[in-house]
Amino acid sequence: MNFKLPVTNKKRTMIIIAVIIFIIIFCLCIFFFSKNQTVTKKAENQTVVANQQSDDSKQEQDTATIKSDNNSSQNQESSNDSASKTKETNKDTQTQTSKKNSQTQSTSKSSQKTTTNKSSSINQSSSSTHEHVWKDHTAKRQVIKTVTVVDEPETSKEVPTYRLYWWDSKKWTETTDPEVFKEWSVQKMQWMKTTGYTNPPELYLGKDANGHDQYTNDHSIITNYETVPAKTHQEEKTYTETYVDYQYCSICGAKK
Repeated sequence: MNFKLPVTNKKRTMIIIAVIIFIIIFCLCIFFFSKNQTVTKKAENQTVVANQQSDDSKQEQDTATIKSDNNSSQNQESSNDSASKTKETNKDTQTQTSKKNSQTQSTSKSSQKTTTNKSSSINQSSSSTHEHVWKDHTAKRQVIKTVTVVDEPETSKEVPTYRLYWWDSKKWTETTDPEVFKEWSVQKMQWMKTTGYTNPPELYLGKDANGHDQYTNDHSIITNYETVPAKTHQEEKTYTETYVDYQYCSICGAKK
């Protein structure tokens, strides 16, 4: 059987389909339009955000530049302060180091003394079973001494004293001047010529046992001796001397 729809039904069907297609197209248009607006808004928002970020980065750069300038000035001041502090610290460090070194030396010396005392006590305790035989241990050292160097040795000088009788004035004199004695000798020759080579009568003593005339001698020479000190000077000379620094036992080696 062949059924044919009436024309009115076909037209309705076509109209309904056309309406449905139109609605679908309209919905698609609305969807795409709203999607484009969303994308456009996002792009605008991103642009605004990018601009804000660029402005913020510029502000941050300017702030960083200002801070770096301030920091550089502060760093220079702090470097100067740190340099002065470093010098003071170095001085303190050197002072503390010298103190520590002196303390270390004193500590090492005391430890050496303690070790020596311990070793000597150990040796004495271990060698208490015998009688020590002590011997000298010698060492050498340089010694500076002030010595007296003799330039000219001490001598004895002969000093004559002349006792003279002057015939003309009839007086006695004493002198140590040899020139005075020479002058007196010359004048005596003249006095003897005047008196006929006879002695002055005031010097007559009398006769001896044989009957000869005796006179006091008109002159005498008394010889004395004077000590002439040596001529010396002081010098410093270095000598090597041997001394006993300690004693030790020849049996056990103990020291004292």
